[in-house]
Amino acid sequence: VIVFYFSMQFLHQGIDSWFNVEIDRAMEDALELSQASLDQRMRWHLKQTQQLTEKLEDSSESLVTLEIENLREQSGASEMTLFSRQGRIIASSSINPGDILPSLPDEHIWLQLRQNAEYVAVAPIHEEELMIRVIVTVKAQEPQYLQALYPVPVRIADLADSVEFAFVRYQEMNFLRDSLKMSFSLALSLVLFMSLLAAIWVAFISIRNIIAPVKELVKGTQAVASGHYDQQLPVIAQDDLGFLVKSFNDMTHRIAVARDETRQAGFEVENQRAYLETILANLTAGVISFDELYKIRTANQAAYRIFHIHVNQFIGRTLLELIESYSELAEPLKSIQRLLEQADDIWQQRIAFLGPNGRQELLCRGTPLFSQGAKIGS
Repeated sequence: VIVFYFSMQFLHQGIDSWFNVEIDRAMEDALELSQASLDQRMRWHLKQTQQLTEKLEDSSESLVTLEIENLREQSGASEMTLFSRQGRIIASSSINPGDILPSLPDEHIWLQLRQNAEYVAVAPIHEEELMIRVIVTVKAQEPQYLQALYPVPVRIADLADSVEFAFVRYQEMNFLRDSLKMSFSLALSLVLFMSLLAAIWVAFISIRNIIAPVKELVKGTQAVASGHYDQQLPVIAQDDLGFLVKSFNDMTHRIAVARDETRQAGFEVENQRAYLETILANLTAGVISFDELYKIRTANQAAYRIFHIHVNQFIGRTLLELIESYSELAEPLKSIQRLLEQADDIWQQRIAFLGPNGRQELLCRGTPLFSQGAKIGS
């Protein structure tokens, strides 16, 4: 748009510079100069022809033909003709012997001649060369008219024609100044419009190319959010977005690998837990595990056989809470609870009590469980 604005300013100023005041004045002066030159030559030939009429005033009709020939040669005219008052040819002389008839004046020339008694003008003769036609009145017994045709030098004629043509052309251009501005402005506007369309098209293509990787990233993110960690996006370009897509692919690959490793580790832990449960279930010794608050976490079947209770029903409860339901086990359960709370290392204790089947004696062993230096259970 800025280039268009300056182009319009330059165009208008350039066209206006073609038609400034100096050029207008120069063209008018050149035209006036050519016209003044022709006017001076016409006045000189008019005066010369008027002087020639004095020699014809006393000439007889028998000698007038010879006199016309002599006067034509003396004056340098191309053609000289003497007409009667009615326009009849009395005598004629031409530089070209092949001319049978002289150049005859038109009706409007005769009308002007009768009004002004003389006539001088520049006119093309036989549509070939430019001539100065001079017609003056001869004061004889009966008024007569002498016509002389003087050739205009070729150089002057060409210069006059050139100046006149240039002046007319300049006037036409001056008249069409606004049209020229409008035409060039429309052309520049069309170029601007096409440039804007091309810029919009290029911008649209560029934006689409930029958005395409972003759309792929959105799809990939949605897939990852849905749990599909195997999603791999195509790397379209080696730019910042391409680097981002590549990083996304690396991230999803690592997540997929970590998921597989976690799943495999979970399988291994589950297998180990099942293995331990199998071992614990087949042990003859009762095994009970507690958390850091001494709540029951796990217990095997041997513990049920020893205490004759369903210990698994009390998962998440303490031993003291079991006493409320099984008062006959109050003595051993309190002893075990006390040992759990006081022991900081492996401990062993024999506990005798009266159970449902009479007197029983238990050999209890315990150990606190630690993780990263902190006690997490027993």
